[in-house]
Amino acid sequence: MEKPFTNPLALEWLVKADADYVTANRVLRARKMPNYDAACFHAQQCVEKLLKLNPPSRYAVRRDLR
Repeated sequence: MEKPFTNPLALEWLVKADADYVTANRVLRARKMPNYDAACFHAQQCVEKLLKLNPPSRYAVRRDLR
């Protein structure tokens, strides 16, 4: 079975995206005073890093906007 990410740079982005995801969930689930702004920030950072792994084509983005 092949490893999904053999490129070390891609693996680094995946690890960083996972860390942002974990942080967003931790901040969101805080019992006292969850910080929604921080949760949104880390969720957005996670998505940006995942998009760096496989950016959508311009055609796909334009098609989705219709």
